[in-house]
Amino acid sequence: ARHTDVANFRIGAWWDEPSCPIDADTRAALEATATALSSAGATVDLGARPEIQFDKAVLAFEQLLSAAESGSWSLAELDEIAKDPDPQGTLGITFAAMRHRQWLSANERRLQQRARWHEYFKSWDAILLPVTSTPGFPHDHSRPVSMRRLQVDDTDIPYFHMIRWMGLT
Repeated sequence: ARHTDVANFRIGAWWDEPSCPIDADTRAALEATATALSSAGATVDLGARPEIQFDKAVLAFEQLLSAAESGSWSLAELDEIAKDPDPQGTLGITFAAMRHRQWLSANERRLQQRARWHEYFKSWDAILLPVTSTPGFPHDHSRPVSMRRLQVDDTDIPYFHMIRWMGLT
C-alpha cells in the first residue's frame, strides 16, 4: 500500500451499472463501507472509475473464459458448437468455438483494459466494487443451464450474469 493512514487513501466506487444491477443488501454493504472509509478520512469518490465500458469489459471476459473452458471438448464437439454457437447464451459454450482471430481481438481488448486499470491506479489507491449482484443464494442445478434465472430484488436476470462484476476486473 502507498499509505499507512487510511486518511491518505483515495478510493473510487463503481456499483451503479444498468446492465448488471446489484441487490439492496449488496448496495447497502458497499455504501456502508464507503461511509466508514470517508468517516475515517479517506477520499471516497462514487464516480471515480477507469475509462472502461462495463459491457465491453464483460464481453472480453466471457469470450476469453469460454475459450479457456473449451479445452475439454473434442474437435468434433467444437465443430458442432461452431455450427450453432448456443443461441441461448450459455456461458462457457457461446464463444467456445470462436476463431483465433476473434480470440486475438478479445485479448487485445483485455490488454487495453489492463492499461486503463493501470492508469486509474496511478491516481487512485482502491476501488469499491461488488463481487456479484447478490449475496449467496441456493445453487440452481436445473437444465437447460441457459434457462436458469436469478433474482436481484425485483429484477429477474440470467443466472450467469452473477459473474459479470468479476469479469469487469
